[in-house]
Amino acid sequence: MGTMGNGNNSKESLSLPSRLIFVRQEENHRFGLCRIYREQSTNSLFLVCKFFFNSPNDMYAKGLQENWDTPFIQRVVDSVTDSKENCCSTSVKILAMFEYLQENFEKSLNERLRLRSRGQLFIYPEEDLIAVRNALLNGGAFLQEKGIAHGNICPEALYVTPSGIFKLESPLSMRLPQHIRYQVENNTGKKYYFAPELAKPGKNLDKYKADVFSSGLVLLEAASLSGVNVFYDLATGTFIQDELKKAWSEAEARYSDNLCQTIRMMLE
Repeated sequence: MGTMGNGNNSKESLSLPSRLIFVRQEENHRFGLCRIYREQSTNSLFLVCKFFFNSPNDMYAKGLQENWDTPFIQRVVDSVTDSKENCCSTSVKILAMFEYLQENFEKSLNERLRLRSRGQLFIYPEEDLIAVRNALLNGGAFLQEKGIAHGNICPEALYVTPSGIFKLESPLSMRLPQHIRYQVENNTGKKYYFAPELAKPGKNLDKYKADVFSSGLVLLEAASLSGVNVFYDLATGTFIQDELKKAWSEAEARYSDNLCQTIRMMLE
């Protein structure tokens, strides 16, 4: 792919092109410790991460090496692949360069929630929530076509570019749904954007439906400006219906029937 090229079995295959200048290391909530580079000619920033796979046929490994043509998912700009053959299998090491997205939706949403707690209400324009809806649904549909679920749809994983385009953070690095019960049991303090029954042991997971459901919760929280965790009773694996009714009452008073009906269908 591109100027980083396809690697062979040498260590040099995982080197970066000289046009990139190292800027800093950064802890990313999804990718872990990453490096930020700047391209000399354009001043564009890129996020560079290293991944390991037990098979070159892993769908995530394939995704990192494909140039996905969609405006709704964080782009993998380029990648370098290094394959190592063992007696019974082939392992793959991939150095991937992602477009660097800085402004996430969580920052904006938390600020509006904070202001509301102080008696100041700053609702989102409907066109903003429609743009969020389109990014979530179209991005999710694109991933499903690739056989990949995002697994971590939340405001922190939704970014807005300087030109105002909403994009989902790339799902290609981790399989996060397995960590849901850990978060609940260890009270990590995170906000939860999954169906409460997924916290129950032995519950089967429809990973694509779970993504749609999480997207609906992001939208309901943004439309109602009610903190999402007030909806949950994690001990019983149910929603607190009175809190949901309050949220729907506020959302429906502010936004069109079309938008609200879409959110309801996402939460079914």
